[in-house]
Amino acid sequence: MLYPSLLAAQQRAGTAASAAEFSGTVSDPSGARISAATVQLARNGKTLFQTTSDGSGQFHIPGATGSYDLVILAPGFEAYVRHITVGRTALNARLQIATTTENVQVDGSDHPVGLSQSDNAAAMRLDEKKMAALSDDDSTFQQQLLALAGNDDSHPAKIYVDGFSGGQIPPKDTIREVHINENPYSAEYDSMGMGRIEVFTKAGTGKWHGNIATMGNDSSFNSRSPYLYANSQPDYYRFYISGGANGPIGKKSSLYVNTQYDNQQNNAIVNAVTNTGNFSTAAPAPQLKQDYSLRFDRQLATNDSFTTRYEFNRNAQSNAGVSQYTLPIAGYGSGVNSHTLQIGETHIFTPHLELETRFQWQRTGTSQNANSGLPSIQVQGSFTGGGATLGANRNANNLFDFEEQGSYSRGAHLVRYGFRARTYHLTSYSTSGFNGTYTFPDLASYAAHTPSQVTLTAGQANFEVSTSDFAWYLEDEWKLTKNLTVDAGLRIEAQTAVPDHWDPSPHLGAAWGIGPRKNPTAVVWRTGAAIYYDRMEPSYLLTSVQRANNTAQQSYLVSNPGYVSDLTAKPSFTSATVDPSTLTTYSVAPNLRTQYSLNAGTSLDVTLGNKGSLSISYNYDHYAHVYLSRNANAPLNGVQPYGAAAGQRYQYASLGDGSNQWLGAYANYQVNKDLVLWANIFSMYGNSDSGGTSSFVSNSYNVKQDAGQLAWVRHVNLFSGINATVPFTHHFLDITGFLLARSGSHFNITTGYDNNGDSIYNDRPSFATAASDPANVVRTQWGTFNTRPVAGETIIPMNYGTSSGFFSTQLRLSHGMKFGPPAKAPKPGEKAIGRYDMRFALEVQNVTNSVMPARPVGVLSSSNFGKVLTSANSFIGNTAANRTLTLSTTFRF
Repeated sequence: MLYPSLLAAQQRAGTAASAAEFSGTVSDPSGARISAATVQLARNGKTLFQTTSDGSGQFHIPGATGSYDLVILAPGFEAYVRHITVGRTALNARLQIATTTENVQVDGSDHPVGLSQSDNAAAMRLDEKKMAALSDDDSTFQQQLLALAGNDDSHPAKIYVDGFSGGQIPPKDTIREVHINENPYSAEYDSMGMGRIEVFTKAGTGKWHGNIATMGNDSSFNSRSPYLYANSQPDYYRFYISGGANGPIGKKSSLYVNTQYDNQQNNAIVNAVTNTGNFSTAAPAPQLKQDYSLRFDRQLATNDSFTTRYEFNRNAQSNAGVSQYTLPIAGYGSGVNSHTLQIGETHIFTPHLELETRFQWQRTGTSQNANSGLPSIQVQGSFTGGGATLGANRNANNLFDFEEQGSYSRGAHLVRYGFRARTYHLTSYSTSGFNGTYTFPDLASYAAHTPSQVTLTAGQANFEVSTSDFAWYLEDEWKLTKNLTVDAGLRIEAQTAVPDHWDPSPHLGAAWGIGPRKNPTAVVWRTGAAIYYDRMEPSYLLTSVQRANNTAQQSYLVSNPGYVSDLTAKPSFTSATVDPSTLTTYSVAPNLRTQYSLNAGTSLDVTLGNKGSLSISYNYDHYAHVYLSRNANAPLNGVQPYGAAAGQRYQYASLGDGSNQWLGAYANYQVNKDLVLWANIFSMYGNSDSGGTSSFVSNSYNVKQDAGQLAWVRHVNLFSGINATVPFTHHFLDITGFLLARSGSHFNITTGYDNNGDSIYNDRPSFATAASDPANVVRTQWGTFNTRPVAGETIIPMNYGTSSGFFSTQLRLSHGMKFGPPAKAPKPGEKAIGRYDMRFALEVQNVTNSVMPARPVGVLSSSNFGKVLTSANSFIGNTAANRTLTLSTTFRF
């Protein structure tokens, strides 16, 4: 709105409010647009007009004429100040990254509530100060971001790094800002805003700066895991060091480099039951992580900028896969090398028209080697021993991603448009299953050497597959009135190597400001709906290529083979001597449709003065054509449709559906410049008849039999944080806290037997009745079940069990001091502040030492049924401890 003094001045000058418009864009050194920046016009020290940049970094001031002092403020950037004369020339303001450790405080909200799609107050924007409330440990930091997005390990969030999808969250030290759950219904993205994390990395600053940090702990600092029943465990420790430098190269270029080395000597905890009794141990599981990144920015012209970023990540681990009831012999060594190259060029033709061209290449190489070449022994719910089924693997996945993104604004319209083409090429050398697997339903069968199933893979080990997907979108954000904005867009997607090639996606949304006339965005009601598609992953397509017809690679499966004298000997099958009914094939169902979700929701955003904001939102998701696996030749009334000679025909199909509802509230409040509080609470309820692409249905002819609660849904989720600073003359104490509380998730209860003969061990029991054989009845805290269901009995729903809740708190105390020559000349009356910054920090994960149980064992044939064998606390980044204490030191110059 126009300030009264400015309006009066215009009226005295006889100038109509619409006579002129001052507009422009706000961007960082790389040209990336900065939203929610505060733009002020002042004269004689008095602010006459104030607005904020929208989601595309654009701002408009109607009716402004004459000369003003322009001030632009954004957290994490230096203040932009200059004297201007408003005319027809638009402004492109480039903000420099802040060269001091303090952040400019504009107000207490993550970003001002507005009518643009990106201004929804339910979204979280974390600058460096808000990220300080999260862990400095990158593993824990990444888990916290995923949790804030409303997901857990089994249902991960969509991650975008500098606009590119398909990446991984980079180290915290290299991140400038994180946006979570923003733009919920925008056609620009291939996924809904809820469950989306957007990461923006740092660019170089206008002066050379650097930092070095060390972090570590020792087993003596931590509390013992409550699930380690062994008398002792090997000592373990953590040593981490990182360093970086950034600054200008000439007048038009900047460089940012960072490196990290993380050596974590960890332990993996095993609690199994073997034929000799309970077995508990802590096996060494060392992990070494390295990360090297470089970002180069150059101003090619006044309105043309170039950015390139390269990151190399290496991760090596021993005894991977060892946990719960998987014995150390069944573990494997794992190595991952990842290269990421991103190139972007942004051209601002006018303040109304911009075009960004981006290219990304990712190459991820993985290697896995089993600890043992023995056959795998799998006793349902009791122990997994022998060699790991994966054998030796060497995979290389190349991703090529080309994108064009643009926007055009004119009057009441903001039009976004773009195109994306991605290609995946996966090459694989794999001896998975070549060692053979013996499966037993219980310990008694194992002791008798009578497996219920034997499998073996043989033949060719080298395969490759390629798939591409394409997307086009066009979207108009139309401001119909000063307090009503309507959005309409269309996105079209397609993918090769699958039967479905045409996926249109309409997007609709609206925002209505219902606040008072002087502040129409004090309260904003939003609503929207859109369709989003999930692409078929290349790894599943590779499996269908490997085992399509048993020509290049053969997979054998024999049920109930009888007594096996030597379980250490690999099963013996050949195509010349084996019954064809033992062969197994994989394929993509010929009628497969692309999985999609229909999302709709509404929210109410309320500003809390200039201190913060509150948002209450509701979202409904309907899932259709959900991916799953099925055996197309499973027995139907005792008869296999393709005949016994056709063997097992596994298919990736799209026969599932489901829904999910989300009700949440997010609030943040800045008490004063040294204290910020925020909280995010939401409730989720969901059901589906599919557990995911690789999850087999229990009844191949009645998918609805698996309808049940989603395993990853937790009904109540609470996250809250506090950032407090206690300043002194040359010292300061930062206190940050993070609390996470969630109700229990769901888990599946199975019999441990292949009751229906489809070769998959996921059959669920029935609710016991008078007709049940007492020998098969099991009484549990979740009910009384029959492991051998008879006609007329009801099969229990999918994910019928509920696990315990989760509670964890983090506290970080950081003491800092500034020393050395002044960072800048002090103003009269001010004390000089040194340019060097030294910090010592203590971080405690799970301060209260709360026990956080993982899901119980759900296999009824196991003596472990209902028991919890490991912790669910992935947030501490250490499987051997329950509470961790980490010390760190950081020096910045």
